[in-house]
Amino acid sequence: MKSSYSRLGGFRGKSVGEFQLTGLARFSDFRLPLISSGIYHYYWPARELSLEDVVVHTLTLGKDARELLYTIVLLRGNGFDERKLKKLAAKFGVSDTVNEVLEYLQGANKPYPFPSMEEVEEFRLG
Repeated sequence: MKSSYSRLGGFRGKSVGEFQLTGLARFSDFRLPLISSGIYHYYWPARELSLEDVVVHTLTLGKDARELLYTIVLLRGNGFDERKLKKLAAKFGVSDTVNEVLEYLQGANKPYPFPSMEEVEEFRLG
């Protein structure tokens, strides 16, 4: 099964043909509404995306301070399947990053670009 990302310009909804919106723009589905940067990523093949899918897609698209902060807040505030997250991370080549995020969630201190615990505590899911 082949998969791909596409940047389709402006917001076109949660699905466009066989593509599903993913990345940070999809975090609102999991109670973390974010102001969009105006860049929307879509994933193919079309199917309902899980929290784990959206997290891995986000980290595949970027691993800077913004993505890490929002990913950590999202995972802290929602139940997730760690095994599924790790399996998807391996598939998309972001296993090291996902492992670091999981270590952070277990209390490990991580240097920048990881957020401080104070930054994470400032966010509350809606």
